[in-house]
Amino acid sequence: MSEKPSELPSNSGKTEIPKPIKPRAASKGKRLLALLLDFILALLLMNTLDQFFRSEDWDLKMQTPGVEKMLIFYGGIIFLMVIRDLWGSSPGRILMGISLRNFEDLNTTPGISTRLKRNLMLLLFPVEGLVLLKDSFAFRLADRWFKTAVLEHPKPMRVALRLLLGNLLFFAFFGAAILLQKSSLEKTAAYKTAEKSIRSHPELTLLLNRFPDFEETEMSLDLRNPSSLSMLETTVGKGKLRNKVRVDLSLAGEPLSWEVMKVEIIPSPSATE
Repeated sequence: MSEKPSELPSNSGKTEIPKPIKPRAASKGKRLLALLLDFILALLLMNTLDQFFRSEDWDLKMQTPGVEKMLIFYGGIIFLMVIRDLWGSSPGRILMGISLRNFEDLNTTPGISTRLKRNLMLLLFPVEGLVLLKDSFAFRLADRWFKTAVLEHPKPMRVALRLLLGNLLFFAFFGAAILLQKSSLEKTAAYKTAEKSIRSHPELTLLLNRFPDFEETEMSLDLRNPSSLSMLETTVGKGKLRNKVRVDLSLAGEPLSWEVMKVEIIPSPSATE
């Protein structure tokens, strides 16, 4: 009898080792968009802090802005752009699904000192931007000097999560601006002048004794053109006793101060029936 040929061992039980993902340089568009997102977030943060720390009568002080305030605002933006990689990767890069790596070891992130020095070179943005656009691998001058590379993240956050994170960040700043709006408005000299005029108006005294709070207050200030009128509108009273009050103001005098030009009271339709 002839022997049966031995059966070859089956490969069905073997697990295939996944091939490592080949590193890919981030595109120029992604890098520039990540930088733009970081700049917008830095601008929004400084604007929020500016509203939070506004001093009394800030509307009059804006007529003669000091150099110190401008240095603090724009210096703050530069500072935030320099430290944007302090925790490993900037918000803009996370949202774009790219990451900063050591060129000599693409599996590691550059040290803090390297990240800070690298971002300081953003002060040479025109030169850096030109080098980035001309380089076939979208390398900046800082990438060459500090041996870094910006790559597509091997395991980026899902697109839906990145969109959600981006929306949460921007809506957080939007919500903060709304919350700070009333406080910022009430610190203006224009609001204080208009409020004093409304509370001392003979037709509104009794109503304000019963309903002292203003509602639905809006203000439009023209700080660039002192000759034009600014305006405050608010609602006094409740229910059938609601009255819309409009105060027109103008900048006058030296030193500058707000002058009430007109107070207009518009009763609610239900109050006139």
